[in-house]
Order: sequence, then C-alpha cells, then structure tokens
Amino acid sequence: MTLDFCPHCQGSLRGWEQLPPLPPEWFDSQAHEVVVGEARRHVRPTVWRLLLILWQRRGLLVSRDALMLLLYEGSADEPEAKIVDVYICHLRRALDGTPYTVRTIWGQGVRLEGPADG
Repeated sequence: MTLDFCPHCQGSLRGWEQLPPLPPEWFDSQAHEVVVGEARRHVRPTVWRLLLILWQRRGLLVSRDALMLLLYEGSADEPEAKIVDVYICHLRRALDGTPYTVRTIWGQGVRLEGPADG
C-alpha cells in the first residue's frame, strides 16, 4: 500500500511505510473515504492525516500538542491549537457507524479506539 501526503507533511510522517493498513471494509485509502454500508464519506486531507496519525498510535493517548506538531511540523502558517478540536469533530462524524471512535481523555489528549484486530 502506498500512502501519498502533501509535501510539507513528508518529514513528520517518516517511518509510515510500516503503518498497519486501514481495514478495507471501513476505509478506502485511495479515495480518502470512510465506508459505512453503501455510504461513502469523503474525508478532507488534514482530517485523513489525523486519522492516520491516530491509526498508527491506536489505543494510545496522543496529546493535542503532539497532534499539532505532527499535523503542522514545518508549516510556516501553523493555526490555533483549537483547530485540532475541529478536526477531531470532523473525524468523529466520519467514523460514526464504524466500530472506531475517537475518545477524549480530558486534560490529557485523545485516542482512537476500536477492534483489537485492527
């Protein structure tokens, strides 16, 4: 599987060639879509990167500061930290109906939860 990222994200995503594949019954990596039954939900590029960041670390707590660093490392125009909350909201909406969810641990961060077998 080949993952394509925008140029400014290449550096922060080193080592992703060993990224466990997203389950094809729920995710279309080529089209950046979440699949729920017959419905296909397109996910914007930054939200898809957030999904991949959390997928690589699924089950682990990831702080919002770490997410900002991973999403915007090397970018000259880093947005406000609250944008991560907006992206998490979009990702939760896209994951609705799948066995995966983004759980917030107040004051600590977020983690992707779902079936243990991936």
